[in-house]
Amino acid sequence: QQGDVKFFGSVSATTCNLTPQISGTVGDTIQLGTVTPNGIGSEIPFALKASSTTGGCASLSNKTADITWSGQLTEKGFANQGGVARDSYVALKTVNGKTQPAQEVKASNSTVNFDASKATTEGFKFTAQLKGGQTPGDFQGAAAYAVTYK
Repeated sequence: QQGDVKFFGSVSATTCNLTPQISGTVGDTIQLGTVTPNGIGSEIPFALKASSTTGGCASLSNKTADITWSGQLTEKGFANQGGVARDSYVALKTVNGKTQPAQEVKASNSTVNFDASKATTEGFKFTAQLKGGQTPGDFQGAAAYAVTYK
């Protein structure tokens, strides 16, 4: 039997813990809805926001937050990991990124950046969108992120 273990983290002089928020509610599950085969779902907005406005989170002005995503990344987005709809994927992109407002997260661009001070205000905003392939069935996926403040 073989398996993989991935270790993922960052080293940063500044720390500020983030919490996922979907429609203003803290949570880490994003319901993407149902799409038809080869269909495109609605963009579901979510944000990564500072858990606190004190400590390291209070010293983020004039810094950049680099968020690196990992998981089943392809050139389209995050692939289905456990569902039957094998050729479906989730397109993830930024809404209020620093170098460009909309930055796609994919295998060749797994790190996106933000003005770090947004962590304590509007948060680092994203949209997730289910894009159906030809095979009907359920979609299941997970992603991890690490933040480095520079």
